[in-house]
Amino acid sequence: MKQLLFLTLLFVTAQLYGQAPIHFLITSDQQINITEPLCEDMIKETTQLFKQGLRRTEKVLKKGLEITLAQSAVLEAYRNTARNPRTEVPLYRLGSHLVQSYSMTHLSEVYMSTQNISLTALGPASVEISLSNITVSPSQTSMDVIVKNPATSTAPIRTHLSLANDILLQDMEGQPEARWYFFWNAFFRAYSNH
Repeated sequence: MKQLLFLTLLFVTAQLYGQAPIHFLITSDQQINITEPLCEDMIKETTQLFKQGLRRTEKVLKKGLEITLAQSAVLEAYRNTARNPRTEVPLYRLGSHLVQSYSMTHLSEVYMSTQNISLTALGPASVEISLSNITVSPSQTSMDVIVKNPATSTAPIRTHLSLANDILLQDMEGQPEARWYFFWNAFFRAYSNH
């Protein structure tokens, strides 16, 4: 079960190997149902850290630092996430995980966009991933996922991901900051091939 998300993405992107680049567009309905009280503090602290990180990055960019298109794509997703970490961190974390995983196995550039494609230089998405019904309760975290390749007429792949929160909270023990980010890091890592 842990490898379900990885296998789903591998199936959808199998025909993309050898082509360049892979561009993941990760979207959501921008809603998240949270009934776990611990999350509110995690979200507040992560929001502050994302905004501080964005200010530092913008300051460095104003000094004339040039970045690649892939770095620009990640930065744009980071900006999007800093606007509303409550709903956007799951998308950002999934995108970051995919970029990192596929960059190790794909010979070309791998890009990510969240909610929309704001950098036209990226071109259209190769893979569209839609997250919905995101729920964080005291006992579990779950979501519905639809993965599709817009270049084909094959039906999208639909799956439901669910994980007990005690596993997620154990995995993030010792994280002093950005716990909402690391909470979602633990969620997606549990479904990866690691």
